[in-house]
Amino acid sequence: LGIALALVMSESSRTMARLGAGFSAILVLVVILLTQSRGAFIGLVIGMGPALVRLGMKRPGLLVPAVLAGLAIGLAIPDSVWERLSGIEKLTSMSTVADADPEGSAAQRLEIQKVALQIFSDNPVFGVGLGAYPQANVMYAPDLGKRDAHNTYLTLAAEVGLPGLLLWLACFGTVLRYAYRRRRLASLGASATQQAWIERAL
Repeated sequence: LGIALALVMSESSRTMARLGAGFSAILVLVVILLTQSRGAFIGLVIGMGPALVRLGMKRPGLLVPAVLAGLAIGLAIPDSVWERLSGIEKLTSMSTVADADPEGSAAQRLEIQKVALQIFSDNPVFGVGLGAYPQANVMYAPDLGKRDAHNTYLTLAAEVGLPGLLLWLACFGTVLRYAYRRRRLASLGASATQQAWIERAL
């Protein structure tokens, strides 16, 4: 009786975990859409898309609820979100970046990143100092003001130079390599699946 009860409780907790994960995934999608972040949306599609397609192929019974959830989300999200995300296709060429959004944020970010490259090329070894990018940005481009580069790699390159950027890339690469090795060593099942999602997140 104890074993049977433990099995029932184990199955119940797995079901609750799956429901929780599904609800969390929907919530993350809604939040990303409402923030209108094109970068986060592209990252979500690249990181999660293939896994969700594979899951749909393995479990076709999930397709109907997924389509219904997608329709509900699509109808609940304001039209302004879809208009902004439709500008993603304009980001494929420097000549069309200005048309990506009416407020011009994509074109402005491109200008800021050009400034970041210039700062890096002027200070390739030591950079301008950790946390000093906004001050350097306003010195190089007063019309843009104190701004963030909106790009981790360019910010690091400008602030700590090439040695700092290489050190950061080495740290990141080590974590990614460790996650990959742990997944290869994990037996098939929940542990390997968790490791695969950690790699995807990285």
